Amino acid sequence: TSDVWTFKTRAGGTTGKSIKRYDSSGDFKGEYDKLSEAVAEAVNGDRIVVDGGMELKEEPEITIDGKEVTIRSSDPNNPFTIDMGGGRSAPGSKRGNNRVFHITNGASVTIRDAIIQGGVATDNVQFGGGGILITQPGSKVTTINATITENTSPLAGGGVAHYHNSTFNAINTTITGNTAPYGGGVLVYESTFNASCTTISSNTATESVGGGVRMWDGTFNATDTTITENKAKTSGGGVENFSGTFNAYDTTIASNTANVNGGGVAVSVWGTFYAYEGTTIASNTANKSGGGVAVEAAGTFNAYEGTTIASNTANESGGGVAVSGTEYLSGTFIANNVTISGNQANGVLADPVGSRGNRQTDLAGGGGVAVLEWGEFYAEDSLIESNKAPNGAAGGVGVLGGTFTATRTEIKDNSAVRGGGVGVSEGAFETYSATITRNRAEGNEAGAIGGGVLVLGAEGIGIFNAYGTVIEENKAESSVAHGGGVAVGIFYAEEGIFNAYAGTTITGNTAEAEGDDAMAYGGGVEVWWGTFNATETTITENTAVSSHAFGGGVDVSWGTFNAYENTTITKNAAEANGDSAEASGGGVVVGYHGTFNAQSVEISGNVAKAGGGIFWKPNGVVRTNGQVWTPRTSKKDDFSVDTGGGIQSPCDTNDPVQVFENTADDGDSTQMKVE
Repeated sequence: TSDVWTFKTRAGGTTGKSIKRYDSSGDFKGEYDKLSEAVAEAVNGDRIVVDGGMELKEEPEITIDGKEVTIRSSDPNNPFTIDMGGGRSAPGSKRGNNRVFHITNGASVTIRDAIIQGGVATDNVQFGGGGILITQPGSKVTTINATITENTSPLAGGGVAHYHNSTFNAINTTITGNTAPYGGGVLVYESTFNASCTTISSNTATESVGGGVRMWDGTFNATDTTITENKAKTSGGGVENFSGTFNAYDTTIASNTANVNGGGVAVSVWGTFYAYEGTTIASNTANKSGGGVAVEAAGTFNAYEGTTIASNTANESGGGVAVSGTEYLSGTFIANNVTISGNQANGVLADPVGSRGNRQTDLAGGGGVAVLEWGEFYAEDSLIESNKAPNGAAGGVGVLGGTFTATRTEIKDNSAVRGGGVGVSEGAFETYSATITRNRAEGNEAGAIGGGVLVLGAEGIGIFNAYGTVIEENKAESSVAHGGGVAVGIFYAEEGIFNAYAGTTITGNTAEAEGDDAMAYGGGVEVWWGTFNATETTITENTAVSSHAFGGGVDVSWGTFNAYENTTITKNAAEANGDSAEASGGGVVVGYHGTFNAQSVEISGNVAKAGGGIFWKPNGVVRTNGQVWTPRTSKKDDFSVDTGGGIQSPCDTNDPVQVFENTADDGDSTQMKVE
C-alpha cells in the first residue's frame, strides 16, 4: 500500500537542499544536507523526505533513539540511496567504515523507497548489522519498497541484525549481496522478522551458518517471499534456524548452497520450521546432507498441504531432506500432503561388491529423504517420487539408524543402485495403507538389489513393517538382479527383517538380468541373510527373468521366509530368456541354507521350467509347525501339507498348506522340484 501525504512549505520557499523534514501535521520544519542531521532534530511523528534519486554519501552512522520517524523518497518510483561505501570521497574520509542505521530504545522507524548500501558494522560489532541494526525491546523498523544491499558485518547480520524483542517488517523489500561470518543477509536474535513480498538473495555467510537468514530464538514470518541464491560456508544456505520459529506461507526457498548440510534450510536445537500451502523448497544444494532441508538434533520441520520439496541435491545423503539427531534429542520431520520429487543424492557406496566379513551397511544415498541416526520422519498422504541416488542406495527414502513412518503415502518412480524406492539399514520403516510402486534398482558390478525395498542390518537391525501396503511394479535390473519388489539381507551377516501384515500385497514386480551368465533372484521377494514374515499377505504376478532365473514369487537362501495366516503366493513366474536357460521355482525357491516355514499358505498358479510351485535345493529347509516336509521328493500332482509336515496328494483342504495348479515344463515337477 502507498500512503499519500500533503506537506506545507515554508513561507519564502526553500534553499533547495535535498532533505526536508515535516511534522505529523505536514508542516515544514527544516531542510538539510545530511540525513543524520534531520534525524537528530526530528521528534515523534516527523516525516523526513529525501529527493527521489538522490545519493547520500559522507554520512555518519544514523542512530534513531526512541523516536517515531518516517524516512521516504519524494518519488515512490525513484528511490533515494544512502551509500556508506560508494561515490567520491574526500581525502581522509571515513566513508565506508560506518553502519547505515542503528535503531534503538523503542524507536519506530519506517523507511520507504530507499536503497541502503555499503554499510560496515564497526561500532557495536558484537551486534553486527551492517545495513540496519535494531536493539532494545520495542524497537521497530518497517521497510517498504526498499533495497538493503552490499553491507557487511564482522560478526553477524550483514544486511540486518535485530535483537531482544525488536521487530522488523520487510514489505516489498530486497535484501541482497550482503555478507557476514554468519547470517549473511539477516540475523534474528530473540526478535520478530515479518517478510511480505520480499526477496532475500545472494547473501553469504562467510564462516558459518545461515547464508540468507540466521535465527537464534525469535520468529520469522515469511509470506509470498523468495529466499534464493544465498550461500553458507557450513549449514543453512538459505535459512538456518537455531531454537527459533520460522513460518513460511507461499514462500520459495530456491537455489541456495551450503558447504555442509541444509542447502535450503537447516533446523536444529529446538528450532521449528512450518511450511504452509504454497511453499516450495527447490534447486538447493548441500555438499553433505539435506540438499533441500536438514533437520538436526531437537529440530522440527512441519510441512503441510501444498508444500513441495523438489530438484534439490546433496552430495552425500538426503537429496531432498535429511533428518538426524542424538540419542536423547531426535530431529523430526512431519509431512502432511507434501510432495518430495526430483531430488538427488550423490553418495557413493563404499563397498560395491560385498563379501563375507566385510559388511555393506553404507546406504549412502536417500535421493528423496535420508533418515539418519536418531532421526524421525512422519509422512501422511504424501508423495515421494522421481528421486535418485544414481551412485548409491535408497532412491526414494533411506533409513540409516532412524525411523520413517508412511501413512497413505506413495513412493514411486524413484531409482538407485540398491533399494530403488526404499533402503533401510539399522533403523525402522513402517507403512500403513501406503504404496511403493514403479521404483527401480539399476545396478552396478554387485548387481541391482531391491527394486522396491531393500532391508539390511549389521550392528543393528534394519526392520520394515508393512501394514495393508501395496508394493507393485518395481524392478531390479542388472547382470545380477535381486528382489524386484523386496530384498532382505543380501550381504553376508546383514540380517534385515521385513514384516508384512494383513492386507499387504506384493505384485507385478520384476527381477531381470541380461547376459549368458546373468542371474535373477526373487521377482517378488529375495531373502538372503535376513528374515521375511508374511501374515495374510499376497505375493502375486511377480517375475524373475534371466538366463538363470530363480523364484518368480520368492527366493530364500541363507535366510528365512515365514508364511503365516492365509498367505498366498500365486501367479508368479520364473522365466528363461533363452532356449537353454534355466528358470526355477515359479512360486518359491528354497535355496542353499534357506528356510521356508510354511505355517498357513497357498502356493498356486505359478509357472517355471522346473518346480512350477516350489524349487527345493540341497541344504534348504521346508517346514510346517517346525516339522520338515516328508517325503522329500518332487511332486507332479497337487498336494497339501498337514500340521506334522506330511505331504498329502490329493490335497486335504483342511491342511494349512495347499500347493496346486502350478505349471512347469518339467512335467515331473509341476508342483515341486526337489534336488
